Amino acid sequence: MLSYISMDKYFLALLGEAGAAGLDRGFSVRYKVFWDSYLNEKQHWIYFKKYRRSILEKPIYYIFMIIGVIISLLGIGIVKRVNEIVEKNAIDFYVRYFDTKDEDIRRILDDERRHLLMSKT
Repeated sequence: MLSYISMDKYFLALLGEAGAAGLDRGFSVRYKVFWDSYLNEKQHWIYFKKYRRSILEKPIYYIFMIIGVIISLLGIGIVKRVNEIVEKNAIDFYVRYFDTKDEDIRRILDDERRHLLMSKT
């Protein structure tokens, strides 16, 4: 399984960023502080579209947007916890499967780390 993941890392990153953009869009309906995070995730999604495309992108985006709205109704504490889990896993994924010396990946990692800090404040 690990060899498949490393071979298709761009596909997983594409769908992951679509989901992250949707989740942050859903969070931002109630908590405007997540708007900038949404815009960053959307840019990451656009970046990975250069490498892969999938019919699953939009459904994942909208499903996660709905999930984000529902989670936001549970309160900022739950939103921060979900955000922390998502961002830690995204950082781990990029560090594990991508070249962290690549300028674009470094920028994405910096954005993800900044998003993680949102869970701490």
